[in-house]
Amino acid sequence: MTKKTTYIILAIAILAIIGMYFYNKYNVAPSIQVDKLEILNEDTTKFEISSLKGKK
Repeated sequence: MTKKTTYIILAIAILAIIGMYFYNKYNVAPSIQVDKLEILNEDTTKFEISSLKGKK
């Protein structure tokens, strides 16, 4: 390999590492509004999440 191809490979590797760093740093999970979820019991009746408020 020549020096030029070595430098190109090194530059690509450095850019890939920097890209992965910023992707992991700024990758934000979507927010889920739990109060708007509709949960069904085993007998297909609607379960109110608000009934769990204040309970451990």
